[in-house]
Amino acid sequence: LYSTLGAGKLNPISTEEALEVLGFQPPYTDVNFGSFTGNDTLIQWFGLLNRFYNVKGKAQIFWKVHGNSKTPGIDSDQAMANLIEGLRNEKKGYIYHCWNHYFCPIGFE
Repeated sequence: LYSTLGAGKLNPISTEEALEVLGFQPPYTDVNFGSFTGNDTLIQWFGLLNRFYNVKGKAQIFWKVHGNSKTPGIDSDQAMANLIEGLRNEKKGYIYHCWNHYFCPIGFE
């Protein structure tokens, strides 16, 4: 979102750089991400990275069908339309989180 790999002007950062900003130290193979990396943790980490790199951004749960933070009043068709619109927007990015698996679609490109 903020780097020259997207629509921004900052240099891209590596996963290792992001992990160090978040307080993790090498060797990263010793980090057990496990179940503590849920939605709330990802939202918090996004905020920490924003503050560290002095950029503005907001993270939130986009659409959730079941469980805590279930999204009210949006059916799957509306969610899909909103997602397609957002992926075409150079100011948005998404992390798909499902049972401790993450996928980061790039978006408008």
